[in-house]
Amino acid sequence: MIPRAAWRGDRRLRINLDVGAKSARVASIWLVDGPAVQRPALSGPYIARIDVNGETVLLQSLGDPMIMRGIARPKEHGHHYLTQARGSVVIDVPLSTGPVINDISVRIADLGKVRNRPTDYKALVELFDVKVRGFRLVASVGAPDLAMHPDWDAVATLVGIAAVTTGGFEIYVDRAGQYRWRLRRPDGQIVADSGQGYRDRAACEFDLRWIRSSGLQSPIRSLDIN
Repeated sequence: MIPRAAWRGDRRLRINLDVGAKSARVASIWLVDGPAVQRPALSGPYIARIDVNGETVLLQSLGDPMIMRGIARPKEHGHHYLTQARGSVVIDVPLSTGPVINDISVRIADLGKVRNRPTDYKALVELFDVKVRGFRLVASVGAPDLAMHPDWDAVATLVGIAAVTTGGFEIYVDRAGQYRWRLRRPDGQIVADSGQGYRDRAACEFDLRWIRSSGLQSPIRSLDIN
């Protein structure tokens, strides 16, 4: 029996992600009754960190989504494995009665090459902020990515989250594993981007904060006019 202390929320969003080596795509979203469960030890090679309104609410241990295990062939012992370019994982986002949900963030990391890899909750949460050697961020999915999916409006209505009708800035991970920002209009069109990748999220966030705080006051220079 799972102890009540391990329960997170009273219902949860389930997000099916199509995951590649350095990216993820939202495949489907649905609502499930019942709490998510926080396991005391997380030893899988992949770890998902789920944040709601800026606070970490759950860690999930995942197998390598790019490795598929097959059943034994007739008259042969054991299993065989297949490495594929993309795989699928299901992420739980705990939901509770309380503050309105303004932001959801899901980050998936490959910890297979982290030496002396921890398995406890606190140390694993810190790995996402410290980025030790061997840590590899595979994908980052946020509220704008969820809002672009056709399932979102129906789910948001059931949960009590207002459907996203405004555009906004997004931080994402590119194919080279670097952080970038982009500005998306309410209709989903991208109208501006960072133009360069950042090796760490903090540097990307620093420039984005400057743009948000200084952009309206910055002068417009007409370089196209002689």
